[in-house]
Amino acid sequence: MNPIQLKTRPALFAMLAILAIPTFAQADGATLARNKCEHCHGAEGNSTRREIPSIAGLSEEYAISTLRDFAKKDRIGKNITVEGHPETNMNEIAKDLSSEEIKELAEYYSRQTFKARPQPVDLALAKKGKRVYKKRCRRCHEDNGRSVSEDAGRLAGQWIPYLKEELEDFLAGSRQAPKKMAKQLKKTTREDLEALLHFFAAQQ
Repeated sequence: MNPIQLKTRPALFAMLAILAIPTFAQADGATLARNKCEHCHGAEGNSTRREIPSIAGLSEEYAISTLRDFAKKDRIGKNITVEGHPETNMNEIAKDLSSEEIKELAEYYSRQTFKARPQPVDLALAKKGKRVYKKRCRRCHEDNGRSVSEDAGRLAGQWIPYLKEELEDFLAGSRQAPKKMAKQLKKTTREDLEALLHFFAAQQ
Protein backbone atom coordinates (compact mmCIF):
# COMPACT_ATOMS: atom_id res chain seq x y z
CA MET A 1 0.00 0.00 0.00
CA ASN A 2 1.21 3.48 -0.80
CA PRO A 3 2.77 5.14 2.31
CA ILE A 4 0.87 8.34 1.57
CA GLN A 5 -2.40 6.38 1.74
CA LEU A 6 -1.42 4.98 5.15
CA LYS A 7 -0.74 8.47 6.49
CA THR A 8 -3.88 10.08 5.17
CA ARG A 9 -6.29 7.30 6.12
CA PRO A 10 -6.39 8.07 9.90
CA ALA A 11 -7.06 11.73 9.16
CA LEU A 12 -9.83 10.74 6.76
CA PHE A 13 -11.43 8.44 9.36
CA ALA A 14 -11.24 11.21 11.97
CA MET A 15 -12.97 13.63 9.62
CA LEU A 16 -15.71 11.12 8.81
CA ALA A 17 -16.24 10.48 12.52
CA ILE A 18 -16.69 14.19 13.19
CA LEU A 19 -19.18 14.49 10.36
CA ALA A 20 -21.12 11.54 11.75
CA ILE A 21 -21.65 13.24 15.12
CA PRO A 22 -25.27 14.55 15.21
CA THR A 23 -25.69 18.29 15.57
CA PHE A 24 -28.60 19.72 17.48
CA ALA A 25 -29.93 22.93 16.02
CA GLN A 26 -31.69 25.47 18.21
CA ALA A 27 -35.46 24.84 18.03
CA ASP A 28 -37.34 27.65 16.32
CA GLY A 29 -40.11 29.61 18.01
CA ALA A 30 -42.94 27.67 16.39
CA THR A 31 -41.52 24.34 17.58
CA LEU A 32 -40.90 25.65 21.08
CA ALA A 33 -44.41 27.07 21.23
CA ARG A 34 -45.93 23.78 20.12
CA ASN A 35 -43.95 21.75 22.65
CA LYS A 36 -44.00 24.07 25.65
CA CYS A 37 -46.84 26.58 25.38
CA GLU A 38 -49.64 25.51 23.08
CA HIS A 39 -51.40 23.08 25.41
CA CYS A 40 -52.15 25.98 27.79
CA HIS A 41 -52.13 29.14 25.64
CA GLY A 42 -53.78 27.59 22.59
CA ALA A 43 -52.82 27.42 18.94
CA GLU A 44 -50.74 30.43 17.90
CA GLY A 45 -51.18 31.90 21.38
CA ASN A 46 -54.98 32.26 21.35
CA SER A 47 -56.21 30.69 24.57
CA THR A 48 -59.48 28.76 24.78
CA ARG A 49 -59.30 28.61 28.58
CA ARG A 50 -60.84 31.49 30.51
CA GLU A 51 -58.19 31.49 33.25
CA ILE A 52 -55.25 31.53 30.81
CA PRO A 53 -54.37 34.62 28.75
CA SER A 54 -54.07 34.80 25.01
CA ILE A 55 -50.50 35.82 24.25
CA ALA A 56 -50.63 36.25 20.48
CA GLY A 57 -49.40 39.63 19.31
CA LEU A 58 -47.40 40.60 22.41
CA SER A 59 -44.43 42.84 21.81
CA GLU A 60 -41.12 40.98 21.80
CA GLU A 61 -39.80 43.15 24.63
CA TYR A 62 -42.80 42.48 26.87
CA ALA A 63 -42.76 38.74 26.17
CA ILE A 64 -39.04 38.53 26.96
CA SER A 65 -39.33 40.51 30.20
CA THR A 66 -42.36 38.48 31.29
CA LEU A 67 -40.62 35.15 30.74
CA ARG A 68 -37.51 36.38 32.53
CA ASP A 69 -39.65 37.57 35.47
CA PHE A 70 -41.25 34.12 35.70
CA ALA A 71 -37.85 32.42 35.44
CA LYS A 72 -36.48 34.51 38.34
CA LYS A 73 -39.76 34.17 40.30
CA ASP A 74 -40.14 37.92 40.32
CA ARG A 75 -43.61 37.02 39.13
CA ILE A 76 -45.30 33.95 40.59
CA GLY A 77 -47.18 31.63 38.24
CA LYS A 78 -50.30 29.71 39.15
CA ASN A 79 -50.48 25.93 38.97
CA ILE A 80 -52.34 24.80 35.85
CA THR A 81 -53.48 21.32 34.92
CA VAL A 82 -54.35 20.48 31.32
CA GLU A 83 -55.69 17.05 30.41
CA GLY A 84 -52.89 14.84 29.14
CA HIS A 85 -50.18 16.99 30.71
CA PRO A 86 -48.68 17.12 34.22
CA GLU A 87 -49.50 20.06 36.46
CA THR A 88 -47.12 22.94 35.89
CA ASN A 89 -46.77 26.70 36.19
CA MET A 90 -44.98 29.47 34.36
CA ASN A 91 -42.09 29.54 36.83
CA GLU A 92 -41.20 25.92 36.05
CA ILE A 93 -41.58 26.40 32.31
CA ALA A 94 -39.62 29.66 32.11
CA LYS A 95 -36.67 28.54 34.23
CA ASP A 96 -36.00 25.68 31.80
CA LEU A 97 -35.75 28.04 28.82
CA SER A 98 -32.41 29.33 27.60
CA SER A 99 -31.97 33.00 26.71
CA GLU A 100 -32.10 32.08 23.03
CA GLU A 101 -35.28 30.05 23.49
CA ILE A 102 -36.92 32.97 25.28
CA LYS A 103 -36.03 35.24 22.37
CA GLU A 104 -37.30 32.69 19.83
CA LEU A 105 -40.64 32.37 21.64
CA ALA A 106 -41.01 36.13 22.02
CA GLU A 107 -40.34 36.70 18.33
CA TYR A 108 -42.77 33.93 17.35
CA TYR A 109 -45.66 35.19 19.47
CA SER A 110 -45.12 38.80 18.40
CA ARG A 111 -45.88 37.67 14.82
CA GLN A 112 -49.15 35.93 15.69
CA THR A 113 -52.56 37.56 15.34
CA PHE A 114 -54.62 38.05 18.50
CA LYS A 115 -58.16 36.69 18.24
CA ALA A 116 -60.69 37.91 20.78
CA ARG A 117 -62.72 35.01 22.17
CA PRO A 118 -66.50 35.35 22.48
CA GLN A 119 -67.57 35.60 26.11
CA PRO A 120 -70.56 36.96 28.03
CA VAL A 121 -70.30 40.74 28.44
CA ASP A 122 -72.60 43.07 30.39
CA LEU A 123 -73.01 45.96 27.94
CA ALA A 124 -74.25 48.36 30.63
CA LEU A 125 -71.13 47.65 32.67
CA ALA A 126 -68.99 47.95 29.56
CA LYS A 127 -70.42 51.41 28.90
CA LYS A 128 -69.53 52.46 32.44
CA GLY A 129 -66.14 50.82 32.04
CA LYS A 130 -65.39 53.00 29.04
CA ARG A 131 -65.59 56.08 31.26
CA VAL A 132 -63.27 54.43 33.80
CA TYR A 133 -60.85 53.50 31.03
CA LYS A 134 -60.66 57.06 29.71
CA LYS A 135 -60.01 58.41 33.18
CA ARG A 136 -57.67 55.76 34.57
CA CYS A 137 -56.10 53.62 31.85
CA ARG A 138 -55.99 55.28 28.45
CA ARG A 139 -52.61 56.96 28.89
CA CYS A 140 -50.76 53.62 29.05
CA HIS A 141 -53.21 51.16 27.45
CA GLU A 142 -54.05 53.00 24.24
CA ASP A 143 -56.66 52.18 21.57
CA ASN A 144 -59.19 50.82 24.09
CA GLY A 145 -56.63 48.34 25.38
CA ARG A 146 -55.61 46.99 21.97
CA SER A 147 -52.13 48.49 21.97
CA VAL A 148 -49.09 46.54 23.13
CA SER A 149 -45.79 47.96 24.31
CA GLU A 150 -42.51 46.94 25.89
CA ASP A 151 -44.12 47.04 29.35
CA ALA A 152 -47.77 46.17 28.70
CA GLY A 153 -49.75 43.38 27.08
CA ARG A 154 -53.06 43.52 25.27
CA LEU A 155 -56.20 43.95 27.39
CA ALA A 156 -58.87 44.32 24.69
CA GLY A 157 -60.61 41.01 24.00
CA GLN A 158 -58.79 39.26 26.84
CA TRP A 159 -60.59 36.74 29.07
CA ILE A 160 -62.47 38.38 31.97
CA PRO A 161 -61.60 35.66 34.55
CA TYR A 162 -57.88 35.98 33.76
CA LEU A 163 -57.89 39.79 33.96
CA LYS A 164 -59.91 39.69 37.18
CA GLU A 165 -57.46 37.31 38.83
CA GLU A 166 -54.50 39.46 37.81
CA LEU A 167 -56.21 42.57 39.20
CA GLU A 168 -56.78 40.75 42.49
CA ASP A 169 -53.06 39.93 42.59
CA PHE A 170 -52.18 43.58 42.00
CA LEU A 171 -54.56 44.70 44.75
CA ALA A 172 -53.24 42.09 47.17
CA GLY A 173 -49.63 42.95 46.38
CA SER A 174 -48.76 39.43 45.23
CA ARG A 175 -48.00 40.93 41.83
CA GLN A 176 -46.23 44.27 41.76
CA ALA A 177 -47.97 46.91 39.69
CA PRO A 178 -46.02 49.65 37.91
CA LYS A 179 -46.08 52.89 39.91
CA LYS A 180 -48.49 54.64 37.55
CA MET A 181 -50.89 51.69 37.63
CA ALA A 182 -50.68 51.29 41.41
CA LYS A 183 -51.57 54.96 41.79
CA GLN A 184 -54.64 54.60 39.58
CA LEU A 185 -55.75 51.39 41.26
CA LYS A 186 -55.89 53.16 44.62
CA LYS A 187 -58.34 55.64 43.13
CA THR A 188 -60.58 53.01 41.51
CA THR A 189 -63.45 51.25 43.28
CA ARG A 190 -64.08 47.54 42.87
CA GLU A 191 -67.32 48.35 41.07
CA ASP A 192 -65.40 50.46 38.57
CA LEU A 193 -62.82 47.69 38.12
CA GLU A 194 -65.60 45.21 37.33
CA ALA A 195 -67.00 47.61 34.75
CA LEU A 196 -63.52 48.04 33.29
CA LEU A 197 -63.17 44.27 32.80
CA HIS A 198 -66.40 44.17 30.78
CA PHE A 199 -65.27 47.14 28.72
CA PHE A 200 -62.04 45.39 27.74
CA ALA A 201 -63.85 42.12 27.04
CA ALA A 202 -66.24 43.90 24.70
CA GLN A 203 -63.40 45.08 22.47
CA GLN A 204 -62.41 43.09 19.39
